[in-house]
Amino acid sequence: MSPIAANRIIAVSTPMQVCRIRKGVGLTERDIRDAQLKSKMIAAASSVVALIDASKYGQAYLSPFARANQIGHIFTDSQLAPRWIEALRSACPTLTLCNQDSVTNYTPCAAETHPYRIAFANLGENMPFSVDVRWGLERAAQAAGNIDLVVADNQLSGKVALQVAEHLSAKQPDLFIEYQIDEQVGRRIMEQYQQANIPVIAVDIPMVGATYFGVNHYQAGLAAGEALGQWVKQHWAGHIDWLILLTEPRAGVLPGSRIQGQLDGLQAVIGGVPTDRQLSLNSGNTWELQDESMHGSEFSVCQREPTVETRQCHILSRLCIPTMLVCQT
Repeated sequence: MSPIAANRIIAVSTPMQVCRIRKGVGLTERDIRDAQLKSKMIAAASSVVALIDASKYGQAYLSPFARANQIGHIFTDSQLAPRWIEALRSACPTLTLCNQDSVTNYTPCAAETHPYRIAFANLGENMPFSVDVRWGLERAAQAAGNIDLVVADNQLSGKVALQVAEHLSAKQPDLFIEYQIDEQVGRRIMEQYQQANIPVIAVDIPMVGATYFGVNHYQAGLAAGEALGQWVKQHWAGHIDWLILLTEPRAGVLPGSRIQGQLDGLQAVIGGVPTDRQLSLNSGNTWELQDESMHGSEFSVCQREPTVETRQCHILSRLCIPTMLVCQT
């Protein structure tokens, strides 16, 4: 999280009471001094987030300290009764329900809009790129003002993606956005959603029957390979000792064409790379598996080229982030 000024956000955790639904939802406190302190903190803040578990809704304490329209975002758990969900949505704070399998963000001011429910299964929450994808979707949903967004994590696992699909299909979304790694599993996921008559958008990894949202993999790889080739010409006089291809077999043929595009683009700039100087490894889309693959191949690479030190091989595994690496000894 980027640095935030001290007066930007105040978080409170408190029992909650509906005073009158038409006039909004009030937050109360049993200790008048705590209520006064929280009231002053909220008055000084430009953003207020309330963390309130479901068991506290409906409990009435004597000292109110905030109106619903003073709260920007409420986080609670999935045990919250439907009547409280509707009351809070009418009061217009952003409402997020969290449970073990997913997170649901509800549209504020539901009485003024007709919300659509979109379910998003993300590739993995431990990867910066997929986290950015989720953030972008959350910002777009908030800006639209009429979308309830349900988010789940596929954890880079086909097995988990199937479980997530089953869980989310039970929520009957209007649209499902799938971002998962396994081409074979994608067919089974599509079968679930087609049976439920739910339209699907597939992000980055195509799925038959879904609307594809992503790049032309070959052309994207070609552009990257050409750029890499220009860098090699500028910094290494067009010479490389090893070409390391970090693949992800689970993604299938179409995403795999990005590697071929990278290879074609690189060789178009610096010339052909002998096959005995190309090393293909399974990246697994994670640093851990990439490191394991690099270290597993370290013996063969370093023994073939005595000038490559073990430490240099380790550094390469940490610094060469793209799916195609060029290395000098």
